[in-house]
Amino acid sequence: WVSTSAPGWTSTATGTVTFTMYEYGLHRWLYHGRRTAVATLHTRHHRDPDVLVGAPFYFSLGVTALNWLPAAWLVDRAFASVFAGMILYCYAQQSVIHHVAHNWPLTSGLGARSALRRHHLLHHHTGGGNFGISTRFWDHVFGTVVTPKARWRVQAAVTPGECQGLRGPPR
Repeated sequence: WVSTSAPGWTSTATGTVTFTMYEYGLHRWLYHGRRTAVATLHTRHHRDPDVLVGAPFYFSLGVTALNWLPAAWLVDRAFASVFAGMILYCYAQQSVIHHVAHNWPLTSGLGARSALRRHHLLHHHTGGGNFGISTRFWDHVFGTVVTPKARWRVQAAVTPGECQGLRGPPR
Protein backbone atom coordinates (compact mmCIF):
# COMPACT_ATOMS: atom_id res chain seq x y z
CA TRP A 1 0.00 0.00 0.00
CA VAL A 2 2.87 2.37 -0.62
CA SER A 3 1.95 5.10 -3.08
CA THR A 4 4.24 5.19 -6.07
CA SER A 5 2.47 8.03 -7.86
CA ALA A 6 1.72 10.77 -5.36
CA PRO A 7 3.20 11.80 -2.01
CA GLY A 8 0.99 11.79 1.08
CA TRP A 9 0.76 15.56 1.20
CA THR A 10 -0.87 15.59 -2.23
CA SER A 11 -3.64 13.23 -1.19
CA THR A 12 -4.05 15.11 2.10
CA ALA A 13 -4.38 18.47 0.36
CA THR A 14 -6.63 17.07 -2.36
CA GLY A 15 -8.95 15.49 0.22
CA THR A 16 -9.13 18.70 2.22
CA VAL A 17 -9.87 20.90 -0.79
CA THR A 18 -12.42 18.40 -2.08
CA PHE A 19 -14.25 18.30 1.24
CA THR A 20 -14.40 22.09 1.57
CA MET A 21 -15.78 22.35 -1.96
CA TYR A 22 -18.41 19.69 -1.16
CA GLU A 23 -19.31 21.46 2.08
CA TYR A 24 -19.70 24.90 0.48
CA GLY A 25 -21.50 23.64 -2.62
CA LEU A 26 -23.96 21.43 -0.79
CA HIS A 27 -24.72 24.09 1.81
CA ARG A 28 -25.17 26.88 -0.70
CA TRP A 29 -26.85 25.21 -3.66
CA LEU A 30 -28.60 22.17 -2.14
CA TYR A 31 -29.53 23.32 1.37
CA HIS A 32 -30.27 26.93 0.36
CA GLY A 33 -31.21 26.29 -3.25
CA ARG A 34 -34.32 24.68 -4.62
CA ARG A 35 -37.06 23.30 -2.43
CA THR A 36 -36.01 19.73 -1.76
CA ALA A 37 -36.44 17.40 1.20
CA VAL A 38 -32.88 18.22 2.28
CA ALA A 39 -33.53 21.96 2.00
CA THR A 40 -36.68 21.55 4.09
CA LEU A 41 -34.69 19.79 6.83
CA HIS A 42 -32.07 22.52 6.68
CA THR A 43 -34.74 25.20 6.98
CA ARG A 44 -35.93 23.41 10.11
CA HIS A 45 -32.38 23.60 11.46
CA HIS A 46 -32.36 27.38 10.84
CA ARG A 47 -35.67 27.81 12.63
CA ASP A 48 -34.62 25.73 15.62
CA PRO A 49 -30.87 25.03 15.78
CA ASP A 50 -31.36 22.87 18.89
CA VAL A 51 -33.26 20.22 16.92
CA LEU A 52 -30.92 17.44 15.86
CA VAL A 53 -31.40 17.17 12.10
CA GLY A 54 -28.79 15.51 9.96
CA ALA A 55 -27.56 12.49 8.08
CA PRO A 56 -27.17 9.20 9.95
CA PHE A 57 -23.61 8.26 10.93
CA TYR A 58 -23.28 5.62 8.23
CA PHE A 59 -23.90 8.23 5.51
CA SER A 60 -20.39 9.61 6.04
CA LEU A 61 -18.93 6.13 5.63
CA GLY A 62 -20.77 5.71 2.32
CA VAL A 63 -19.53 9.08 1.09
CA THR A 64 -16.00 8.09 2.09
CA ALA A 65 -16.27 4.86 0.11
CA LEU A 66 -17.71 6.67 -2.91
CA ASN A 67 -14.72 9.01 -2.88
CA TRP A 68 -12.21 6.19 -2.35
CA LEU A 69 -13.33 4.18 -5.38
CA PRO A 70 -12.63 6.70 -8.17
CA ALA A 71 -9.43 7.90 -6.46
CA ALA A 72 -8.15 4.30 -6.27
CA TRP A 73 -9.03 3.76 -9.92
CA LEU A 74 -7.49 7.07 -11.09
CA VAL A 75 -4.37 7.10 -8.88
CA ASP A 76 -3.83 4.15 -6.51
CA ARG A 77 -5.16 2.66 -3.27
CA ALA A 78 -2.71 4.48 -0.99
CA PHE A 79 -3.61 7.87 -2.44
CA ALA A 80 -7.32 6.95 -2.27
CA SER A 81 -7.07 5.90 1.37
CA VAL A 82 -5.48 9.16 2.51
CA PHE A 83 -7.73 11.22 0.21
CA ALA A 84 -10.96 9.60 1.44
CA GLY A 85 -9.67 9.59 5.03
CA MET A 86 -9.09 13.35 4.84
CA ILE A 87 -12.64 13.87 3.60
CA LEU A 88 -13.91 11.90 6.62
CA TYR A 89 -11.56 13.79 8.98
CA CYS A 90 -12.66 17.17 7.59
CA TYR A 91 -16.29 16.14 8.01
CA ALA A 92 -15.57 15.37 11.67
CA GLN A 93 -13.92 18.79 12.09
CA GLN A 94 -16.90 20.47 10.41
CA SER A 95 -19.22 18.62 12.79
CA VAL A 96 -17.23 19.84 15.82
CA ILE A 97 -17.27 23.45 14.57
CA HIS A 98 -21.00 23.28 13.85
CA HIS A 99 -21.77 21.75 17.26
CA VAL A 100 -19.66 24.37 19.05
CA ALA A 101 -21.30 27.18 17.07
CA HIS A 102 -24.72 26.19 18.35
CA ASN A 103 -23.99 24.82 21.80
CA TRP A 104 -21.09 26.74 23.34
CA PRO A 105 -22.18 30.38 23.60
CA LEU A 106 -19.58 33.09 24.04
CA THR A 107 -16.70 30.70 23.42
CA SER A 108 -13.57 32.47 22.25
CA GLY A 109 -10.85 30.07 23.38
CA LEU A 110 -11.07 27.75 20.38
CA GLY A 111 -8.35 29.36 18.29
CA ALA A 112 -9.22 29.44 14.58
CA ARG A 113 -12.46 27.62 15.33
CA SER A 114 -13.70 30.70 17.25
CA ALA A 115 -13.66 32.74 14.05
CA LEU A 116 -15.41 29.92 12.19
CA ARG A 117 -18.03 29.77 14.93
CA ARG A 118 -18.76 33.49 14.49
CA HIS A 119 -18.77 33.03 10.71
CA HIS A 120 -21.42 30.31 10.97
CA LEU A 121 -23.57 32.22 13.45
CA LEU A 122 -23.64 35.18 11.05
CA HIS A 123 -24.94 32.73 8.44
CA HIS A 124 -27.84 31.91 10.74
CA HIS A 125 -28.63 35.58 11.28
CA THR A 126 -28.67 36.42 7.58
CA GLY A 127 -29.17 33.21 5.60
CA GLY A 128 -27.68 34.93 2.58
CA GLY A 129 -24.01 34.07 2.93
CA ASN A 130 -21.25 32.44 4.98
CA PHE A 131 -22.00 28.99 3.60
CA GLY A 132 -18.62 27.51 4.57
CA ILE A 133 -18.43 26.00 8.03
CA SER A 134 -14.93 24.55 8.20
CA THR A 135 -13.36 27.31 6.10
CA ARG A 136 -14.21 30.78 4.83
CA PHE A 137 -12.15 30.30 1.68
CA TRP A 138 -14.99 29.51 -0.75
CA ASP A 139 -17.14 32.32 0.67
CA HIS A 140 -14.35 34.69 -0.35
CA VAL A 141 -13.97 33.04 -3.78
CA PHE A 142 -17.71 33.26 -4.53
CA GLY A 143 -18.31 36.61 -2.80
CA THR A 144 -20.71 35.29 -0.16
CA VAL A 145 -18.89 36.52 2.96
CA VAL A 146 -21.13 38.34 5.41
CA THR A 147 -19.25 40.38 7.99
CA PRO A 148 -20.65 41.51 11.35
CA LYS A 149 -21.03 45.04 9.98
CA ALA A 150 -22.66 43.92 6.72
CA ARG A 151 -25.21 41.62 8.38
CA TRP A 152 -27.44 44.63 9.01
CA ARG A 153 -27.49 45.42 5.29
CA VAL A 154 -28.25 41.91 4.06
CA GLN A 155 -31.77 41.79 2.67
CA ALA A 156 -32.56 38.19 3.59
CA ALA A 157 -35.78 36.66 4.86
CA VAL A 158 -35.05 36.83 8.54
CA THR A 159 -37.88 36.86 11.03
CA PRO A 160 -37.72 39.10 14.11
CA GLY A 161 -37.64 35.99 16.31
CA GLU A 162 -34.40 34.83 14.70
CA CYS A 163 -32.76 38.13 15.59
CA GLN A 164 -33.68 38.21 19.27
CA GLY A 165 -30.72 39.10 21.42
CA LEU A 166 -28.78 40.78 18.63
CA ARG A 167 -27.54 44.26 19.29
CA GLY A 168 -27.96 47.05 16.78
CA PRO A 169 -25.55 47.71 13.95
CA PRO A 170 -21.89 48.10 14.93
CA ARG A 171 -20.57 51.61 14.98
